[in-house]
Formats: sequence, C-alpha cells, structure tokens
Amino acid sequence: MDKVRAALDFFENFLTHAHAVSIALGLVISMMATQWAKYPLRRLADDRGWSLATFKFSTRTFAAAVGFVVTFKTWPQEGEYAVLWGLATGFSTPAVYMGLTRVIGRFWPWLADKVSTDA
Repeated sequence: MDKVRAALDFFENFLTHAHAVSIALGLVISMMATQWAKYPLRRLADDRGWSLATFKFSTRTFAAAVGFVVTFKTWPQEGEYAVLWGLATGFSTPAVYMGLTRVIGRFWPWLADKVSTDA
C-alpha cells in the first residue's frame, strides 16, 4: 500500500508543474491522435501509390504537428518558450513513441500488438 501511496503522491506532485504537464499532454495526445490517424493515412498512401517511406514521413509529420499544437496551446505563458517547447515536443514525439513501443515489446511482448497499429 505504501508503494501505491508513493506513486499517487508522485503523480499529484507532477500535476503541480504546469510546464511538465503541458509537455506530457503534448506527447500523449500526439501519440494517441497518431494512432487514430494511421489507418486513414495508410489507406491514403495505398490509394495514391505512395512508398512506405512517404507513409512513415506523413505519420511522423502528423505526430509532430499535433504535439506542437497541444504543447503550444497548453503552455502556461505565451511567447517564444511556448513555440520552442512546442517544437521540441512535436519533433520528439515519434522518437518517444518508437522507444516506448520497443520497451513494451521487449518486456511485455504479449502487449506489443495491442499498443501499436504497426503490426
């Protein structure tokens, strides 16, 4: 029970940092929106005869755009830091997603097919 309480205290403390919450929201919403958009993007790529590299570029561009917009809009202050952190979050979203899916596939292989539409 102490571990659960410690985890909840950590999560509650995390929520008091508006900048960290903004970055986390940008990453999570971008990854989830990209999961939803992958199938229509794949259908579009197949219908137009795009290569796999073009499809991957389009999904990563979509993820970067969503990550930027969410972080920019939820950033506590306006200005250049909102833009910079939005760009950093957007461009890092594909790498974070790939890293997380590899970790899940390594330690929990039975979950790999359930967390990614790549398979």
